[in-house]
Amino acid sequence: MTQLVTDVRSGLRMLLKYPMLSVVAILTFGLGIGLSTTVFCVVNGGLFKGLPFPEADRVVAVVGTNPSQNQPQQPISVLDLVIWKARQTAFEKFGEYWIAPMNLSAEEGRPERFSGGLLTVGAFEALGVRPILGRGFQEGDDRVGAEPVVLLGYNLWRERFGAAPGIVGATIRASGVQRTVIGVMPEKFAFPIREALWAPLAIEPNAKKRGEEPFYQVIARLKPDVSIDAAKAQAATISGQLETEFPQTNRGRRADVLPYARTILGAEIYALLYTMLGAGVGVLLIACVNVSNLLVARASLRRREVAVRMALGAGRSRVVRQHLTEVLVLATAGGAIGVVLSIFGMRWFVDALSVNPPPFWITFGLDVRVMLFVIGVIVIASAFSGTLPALHAARVDAGVALKDDNRSSTSARLGRFSAGLVVAELAVSCGLLIAAGLMIKSVVQLKTVDMPFTIEHILTARVDLPKPAYPDVASSIRFFEQLLPRLRAVPGVEAATLSDGLPAAGNGSIPVQIEGKAYAQQSDYPLAREGIVTAGFFDTFETKILSGREFTSADTATSQPVAIVNQSFARVHFSGVDPVGHQMKRIRPNPNEPWLTIVGVVPDLIMEGIGNNNASPVGYYIPIPQSDVANGVRIALRTRGDAGTLTPLVRSAVAELDSDLAIYEVSTMQRVIERQTWFYTVFGTFFMSFGVCALFLAAAGLYGVMSFAVTQRTREMGVRSALGAQGTQLIMLIMRKSVVHLAIGLALGLGLALLASGALQPVLYHVNPRDAAVFAGVVITLAAASLLASFVPARRVTKIDPVLALSAE
Repeated sequence: MTQLVTDVRSGLRMLLKYPMLSVVAILTFGLGIGLSTTVFCVVNGGLFKGLPFPEADRVVAVVGTNPSQNQPQQPISVLDLVIWKARQTAFEKFGEYWIAPMNLSAEEGRPERFSGGLLTVGAFEALGVRPILGRGFQEGDDRVGAEPVVLLGYNLWRERFGAAPGIVGATIRASGVQRTVIGVMPEKFAFPIREALWAPLAIEPNAKKRGEEPFYQVIARLKPDVSIDAAKAQAATISGQLETEFPQTNRGRRADVLPYARTILGAEIYALLYTMLGAGVGVLLIACVNVSNLLVARASLRRREVAVRMALGAGRSRVVRQHLTEVLVLATAGGAIGVVLSIFGMRWFVDALSVNPPPFWITFGLDVRVMLFVIGVIVIASAFSGTLPALHAARVDAGVALKDDNRSSTSARLGRFSAGLVVAELAVSCGLLIAAGLMIKSVVQLKTVDMPFTIEHILTARVDLPKPAYPDVASSIRFFEQLLPRLRAVPGVEAATLSDGLPAAGNGSIPVQIEGKAYAQQSDYPLAREGIVTAGFFDTFETKILSGREFTSADTATSQPVAIVNQSFARVHFSGVDPVGHQMKRIRPNPNEPWLTIVGVVPDLIMEGIGNNNASPVGYYIPIPQSDVANGVRIALRTRGDAGTLTPLVRSAVAELDSDLAIYEVSTMQRVIERQTWFYTVFGTFFMSFGVCALFLAAAGLYGVMSFAVTQRTREMGVRSALGAQGTQLIMLIMRKSVVHLAIGLALGLGLALLASGALQPVLYHVNPRDAAVFAGVVITLAAASLLASFVPARRVTKIDPVLALSAE
């Protein structure tokens, strides 16, 4: 312990003895540790913390898949689930759930909308979480006709009901139904994603025949002795049996078992987060290389000091330990700066996520795991940066060093070591810069994309109709037909429409049949995206009808069924022919599904959603009166002035028809687009930060190595100058090695980028991950920065006085 204290004191003295070197090393460590810690905070929150459930690793989702239609994750038929429950042996708890908005109505004031969850008793028990007040769902609560009950979320209980301990047993009105509060859930519980209250999911499996039944999400808890791989195998077996038994409805359907968090985040997010972590480690590696090169330079300056210590009896291990402790002091100081930088980085990240908050279990902050990561990084960075310089220092030949022979082989070995580190630094920097370049191009593409519809002066909102009050499609359509004229009558509204989705927000796909074309089997039907809209939809978004007409009020439930297709649909299915007048049919279980006459063609309104680079944009629209639209629709109004000022009037128009209804997700269309693109902006900023840091550190590292090289070759350059060498020749002599190092580093970096760039595909917007322009731009940028960083110290050789250089020896 005494020696450790002595070494720490020595390290602190070195900080003062070499102040500029120490400041640069600390700041370099701080930048590398700060960026890598920020990334680890994100990865820790997204991947490592896990679900706040007891034995969370046993909580899984059972999902349907359909590989033939490229559908990796979908709900499962309620009739299939009846069979699942009878045959499965892998789960101790198994149940259905769904997300459903609920409107809470107070005695006074307007109703408020909250996101709610519907769970069967089996689903609730699979989670294993108990209420902090009252009870949870129990046998019979999810029976059809049972007394309506509700569980409140902690935040809803605290904010809406003042954390009243007597809330259990009270009655509240939720979506037009009086429900008895039976409990309050813990603070961190918001299953499935960010829900605020929960009601039992009452299921009638036999209410509809196969092919017309509803589908539900499934949550389950594995038995203690069953692995997820065994559950996957059983899911494949059961889904295969169902396909054999019900070929008409289950052909191509499969099932899979996945960790619940993965079904929400998706495999692409997992890959992206691990890629980010790798990039953060890459920046840290570059920082460590820079510090190591600085220490190499300092080791050269301290050769005589080390030689004296060894001549007085200090062993090599003692010298190595002292050097490593000195590096640890530098890394610890840098780690403190890094923690401060990561705090600011996380604040920015959390603010950026406010556009689209993460699921309830994902939180970001400096918890115990993050602090252990910081400590580990400090230790590893110290070892990585200090070990080889320390070993080189310990190899000093005391006799030679005390003679002050600058031509010793030690200096040459140090130079070669530094050069090797710089090559590695350039390779990693090249890879990170290419990632940054690809992200910059994606963000530029997003900022300059010309939307095929207007987004200015558009107010959007959503309204959901509760099933008890609107039990069928006809009652929902009557409400929508009454609401639309009221919205159009709001002062300041130029056009209004209702739809099941907004442009660029993404529409779901279903199989379709084109007249005159034959299909051998179900999987041969092409998929197309479906939009359900009212008359005036395209006028509201000022979208030009390319051929035919728009929907009108004459397109009713009793009139000829019609459809409008987009340009991609027309190009794929009616190449070279005007599709107006032709017919298509939706492939659904309804045996009486009518043929739809195409009455118009419109531009592509990004029905695949922004960012789905490989998704098909082929789509069509049908009028709401001729659809089986769900109970929720989007409101879109084009206004004459500030769209946000009309929110109270829109809310009043809805309340005049039904005082229990609340509008929510009120937003301008610009904000909707921002929510669709936040992913690219946020993660693009991360990768751009990696690239900027990598470029700066690489240039600084090369500058340091070149400065060291010039210092070591001062006598040589003096001799060459005395013998008549010109300044340009001396500069080229120094620069020659830099060019070689740069070429090797760029070659390795390009290879690294080619291997890793595919992992960035999920966050690239219409950019090839091997974009030649980006690769070339990075090579030119890195080469220019590196050559400049080399040229500045190389110019010093032209100012060497041969007399002084030789006399110094």
